[in-house]
Amino acid sequence: MQKAIDNAGNALVKRMQQHAGREIYRLDCSKLCKSDAIGWLRKVSQLPLSPKPILVIENITEIPQEDEVHDNPKYVENLLVHSWKNPANQFTDNCPGQNNEQFTINPHDYTVFLTWEPEDKEKLNNVWCASDGLAWIGNFADYRQKFTDDYKQTDLSELQKLCV
Repeated sequence: MQKAIDNAGNALVKRMQQHAGREIYRLDCSKLCKSDAIGWLRKVSQLPLSPKPILVIENITEIPQEDEVHDNPKYVENLLVHSWKNPANQFTDNCPGQNNEQFTINPHDYTVFLTWEPEDKEKLNNVWCASDGLAWIGNFADYRQKFTDDYKQTDLSELQKLCV
């Protein structure tokens, strides 16, 4: 039984190996100040696209409230969550010193993950929409366990066929 579980776990690892060598770029939304979101997207637009970059937008449910130091949360949400559904996004960086620099992001050039804490699932429902072009995985530990459970009765040769 343990061998079958190990084999299922190995299949998951092999499935993820195709992503080895891809750069990961993180943004923690809980620490965003004015112009950070648009500035990060501008820098993302300048990244090499091969191999395809992985963008991890962390704590999407923890965008600070607007004040003299922080942008409007809906503005940040629109930039970092809802814009990925478009085939291409034309942005203008009006941060001081950027001279209204325009840049384009084509979402299909990136793999994007939004993260949040499991206890904030209700908050996520206020941020994420199915039409945003981002799939819902949910709790990764649960996802991994389901994957393992689904394949624990599968023998090694069958698992190897799945990983090709």
